[in-house]
Amino acid sequence: MLKKPAIIHLYDEDGNQTAEYKLCIIPWKLMKKATAIFEKFGENENSEMQIDEMTKFLCEAYQNRFSPDDLGEHGDAAEVMQAISAIMEGINATSPNVAAGAAPQK
Repeated sequence: MLKKPAIIHLYDEDGNQTAEYKLCIIPWKLMKKATAIFEKFGENENSEMQIDEMTKFLCEAYQNRFSPDDLGEHGDAAEVMQAISAIMEGINATSPNVAAGAAPQK
């Protein structure tokens, strides 16, 4: 379970919030996938392909309630990064060696 829910909002073109999504747990089935992705992120600079992979992972973690296109067009970058950081911290709290290659952002 995450220390606190990881929240992602989607916004319209005027900056008005149109949707809110909360992630309270990291589903077990996503742990292996998260580990592989976070190891790639820890190796070097984040390529566009790695960011796309992380975007797809986030959609899956949030049970595909939004699409990668929705997130790319209507998600706030700071909120997305906070969600990634919260997931990384949750995984590290479960198993400190799992995401050892990627340090959580603050």
